[in-house]
Amino acid sequence: MAIAEVAIDLFKSTFSINTNTSDIKFLRVQEEPYNTLEQKHEFGEKVCVLHTVSLSIFNIEVNLRILCFKYDDHVEVLKLEINVPNDSFSREVAPCKNFLQRKRNMNLTFELLIKFAKLFEMRRLICWTVFKKYPLIIVTENEAGIAVKCYTANFNRNLLDFNWTINWIVEECEVSDFIEFYLNNSVLSKRRRGKVREKLEVIVQPHIDFHTKLKLWKSVLENLYSRPSAPTTDILEISSDEDDSVIEIS
Repeated sequence: MAIAEVAIDLFKSTFSINTNTSDIKFLRVQEEPYNTLEQKHEFGEKVCVLHTVSLSIFNIEVNLRILCFKYDDHVEVLKLEINVPNDSFSREVAPCKNFLQRKRNMNLTFELLIKFAKLFEMRRLICWTVFKKYPLIIVTENEAGIAVKCYTANFNRNLLDFNWTINWIVEECEVSDFIEFYLNNSVLSKRRRGKVREKLEVIVQPHIDFHTKLKLWKSVLENLYSRPSAPTTDILEISSDEDDSVIEIS
């Protein structure tokens, strides 16, 4: 159950978080004194506080531990720990997470975690609603993200191979989709290759919304195959406890 809005607002104001957090479900916000006798001697009159925060961002659980000095009008973050129980997400977000832990900027932390989790959930849903409809497509997870292989009938030859990762661009302090792909020139005609390549280049653009990505991926696979036997729709509602999506397509 989400916690009271007053506790959330107090936490956000304490750390000057003005990023839109409507995509976040706050599960726990706790503040407790951190000073021991030894630390009181070390810190002098400063008040040291530990904030423990649990979040759900697009179905991804994130746990934060924030150690800070508390002054009358502001806080100074001494240490930030970001823990993610989801192994797949944790591996992929690791470079971004390490950067955020070094910077200790809470507004930036929330902004980038939201962006990363949204791209991760979009990709998961596209795998579930598009790729898995095709029996000749094999999807596997790897250290960088996912690898997808699209085969011809009887798995004789590859039509399209691609790796889909969520790229952390430290120079721009940004995250984006990145797709590295290989098209089999000996199987696909020049016209079909051109159509697929054009759509893949659009899919990774940062401002493409989920509904558009979904349509583009369906179109990519329709260029490779005939439609799957089970028709897909443009309306997706996942509400079961086992697969509870927070991205709604309409």
